[in-house]
Amino acid sequence: MHRKAGNTLMGLATLAILLAGFAAVYWVRSLSSTTRLTFEIVFEGAVPGLQTGSHVVFNGLQVGEVSRLYLDQRNPRNVIALVQVDSRIPLRSDTSAHIEYLGVTGAAQVALEGGDGLTESSPELSERGYYTITAHFNDTGNLMETAQSILSKADEVVSGVQNVLGEVRDDMAEGLAEAQARTRVLADSADSVDAFLKQV
Repeated sequence: MHRKAGNTLMGLATLAILLAGFAAVYWVRSLSSTTRLTFEIVFEGAVPGLQTGSHVVFNGLQVGEVSRLYLDQRNPRNVIALVQVDSRIPLRSDTSAHIEYLGVTGAAQVALEGGDGLTESSPELSERGYYTITAHFNDTGNLMETAQSILSKADEVVSGVQNVLGEVRDDMAEGLAEAQARTRVLADSADSVDAFLKQV
């Protein structure tokens, strides 16, 4: 009987410790977690490198992440990014958004920039109930497109040079073969030229 009571007490103590551990983790997490708001950012055009989980930065500080990407049903040229952002960030109607590229890897993040600080109104609400910010393309996006264009043109130039060099190589090979044939003819007739010169 004492053995069963001891096992029961041990089981209850273990269960109490586990419950206390879960409660402590939940309490610490609730203290450290911040409330997040969902914003809708509308990109007019392609968003290469942007993906679910990409960072969202505000004036250079990470404040959230991209939770979903999808095409605008009304205008399929637009891409909509749903982003989860810390609710303490002062996003207003004059907040701007654009894509930033991280180094040469092509990874992208959404960059938000504060307005002039004079506007107090929040961004407008979309039909879907999210605050909406329309993104603007910046020089970095244009720079990436320009770099891709330059690389493709450079590839075309290199291919053209290779073709020209191939043709020149073929012409040079024919010229060398002809020079070798003439050299053989001269070498074969060298004895008769020597004999002729001795007679003169």
